[in-house]
Amino acid sequence: MTITVQCPKCRAKLRGPESMAGKSVRCAGCREKFRVPVDTATPIPKSPFDAAKVFVPKPIPPAGTADDPLPLDDLQLEEVSPSGAALDAAALLVEEPVATPFAFDEPPPVVTKKKRRDDDEADRPRKRRKGADAEENRPVKRGSQKKKTGPPWGVIIGVGVLLLALGGGVAAVLLSGGKKDEEAKATTDPLLGESQPKGEPEGGGPGPDDGNPTVPVPVPPEPPPKIDPPPPPPAATTLPPPPTGKIAVVGKVKRTATLDVPADKVRDVRVAGESLVVAFNTQLGFQGVGAKDTLRQYSLATGVKGRELEIDSSGLTWPRAFAVGNAGGLVAVEAGGPGKMTVFDLDTNTVVLDQEDAFAGIANRVGPIAALAVGANRKLFVVDQAGAVDVWDLGSRKRAVTGTPPKRPPTATGKPAAKACAINGGAEVAVALDGKVWAVNASGATVGQSATLPDPTAVPLAIGTGAGPDRAAVAYRLPGGTFGVAAVRPVAGQVEFHTPLPAGAVSPVAVGWPADTLLTVSTGDAGFIVDTEARAVTAYLKAVSGTAPVYPTGGEVWWLLADAKAPAKAVLRSVEMPFDGYFALAKAVRAGGVPVFLIPRPDGLAK
Repeated sequence: MTITVQCPKCRAKLRGPESMAGKSVRCAGCREKFRVPVDTATPIPKSPFDAAKVFVPKPIPPAGTADDPLPLDDLQLEEVSPSGAALDAAALLVEEPVATPFAFDEPPPVVTKKKRRDDDEADRPRKRRKGADAEENRPVKRGSQKKKTGPPWGVIIGVGVLLLALGGGVAAVLLSGGKKDEEAKATTDPLLGESQPKGEPEGGGPGPDDGNPTVPVPVPPEPPPKIDPPPPPPAATTLPPPPTGKIAVVGKVKRTATLDVPADKVRDVRVAGESLVVAFNTQLGFQGVGAKDTLRQYSLATGVKGRELEIDSSGLTWPRAFAVGNAGGLVAVEAGGPGKMTVFDLDTNTVVLDQEDAFAGIANRVGPIAALAVGANRKLFVVDQAGAVDVWDLGSRKRAVTGTPPKRPPTATGKPAAKACAINGGAEVAVALDGKVWAVNASGATVGQSATLPDPTAVPLAIGTGAGPDRAAVAYRLPGGTFGVAAVRPVAGQVEFHTPLPAGAVSPVAVGWPADTLLTVSTGDAGFIVDTEARAVTAYLKAVSGTAPVYPTGGEVWWLLADAKAPAKAVLRSVEMPFDGYFALAKAVRAGGVPVFLIPRPDGLAK
């Protein structure tokens, strides 16, 4: 059985075998070492709501908020030895006694309290002040120097008698006044820039035992990391021919979901957390009226069907605005007609918004809905065709923010629609339109700088959440009917990577970023794997016969095949990215310069 935990440092989602429960592991992303809680290995029990076709999936430990954890990288756990080194896959895991479930292997470092400057001054011998005291303590030169003589003793005795006659109080005032005059001589503290009495500890206050901390020196903020612009993309390649001869599996199936739906009825697929949400057609309708689709939830842990909702799809086609968030708990879809939206809470089996008019009461909005994105704290980003972003609060079921204005004139009809996806853990949404990608937060304000796509005339066709914060993958159309894909940072205003798709590729419909250096693109019945380090397309996914729709979602690559034993059913399968044989495959591609043809099969990806 596979267990899922979260890195306590970088908050990445990590997976490994059940045997790692209670063992010391290392995050494959940030290299942080921690101990896997024992209760992680507890299997998800079969849902008590099977009879009602409902279930509550096993929750993922939240990373962002209690209601909406961050979408995180899907990394593998690495076992570590008592010395902290990673163990070989065949080696036995060595359990180490620790005080707490997440205690590190190494003992905590010993923190030595740094001495304050006034402590140093107390220990350091004081320098004597120049003046009368220095003259008195200066060693007497022998030889040619004449011996000094003091004042007559008779004069001293006479002065003493006079002082006694005038009163001891007057004498005390005179003596104390002289001492204060000497202490009034000050030096300037180089850190505080204030005048400090000489002889007192630095800081102008009591000594080192007074309990007051030393005033800290302000540390200037670190400059933002500089990212070099990506080099020009390589020349476009051609599509590889189908394989001939013996077929070998290079990527084994990681997860499988059996659907009680014929394959030709499935319209779209989304994965969030441990929930799989499938949209499929249940009624065709006539002349655009009466069409109905169903949204159904499946548990990836148990395979049990969950809750479902039938929606009105009259006048609408796929693909269309469709988003799943909150670890699979919330589904948002355009339904009930162009410009209307329905939001369904799968956790509570509640319709939050029912065919709500997304742009009612707002001027200068270009419908229908271009994109929906479920954000953090039960916020819903609604994007119109011209790139305007409004924010709805699903708690109050009302529009909370009438956001940024359109990025093009509202009368510019017929132009390509904006595309959007949630980034930065749902705190913001990345919007792609007319060769640019920018970020908008839940207050409706533009964040940072917009990123310009490699070709300013590029038309964004799809956008997907990237691996890590402030990242998004964008598939676009180039002049001349060719296509490309780029990795962008909309807040920083940078393009990390871009490359054209092979000549002969058809229009992309979806894009994902399942691993730090891998992008995935779907063209419907086919797909591509793009390596950002090799700066090239490494694989072309397509069935040799029939269809195998590709869905880049949830940090994996999924494909759909009909069930050979039951034609009325379909099966969704996925591979982890990168899969087992990916690096050997990528090495061969770099040497030959041609993508590898991969066949999606029931047992995995084969070449």
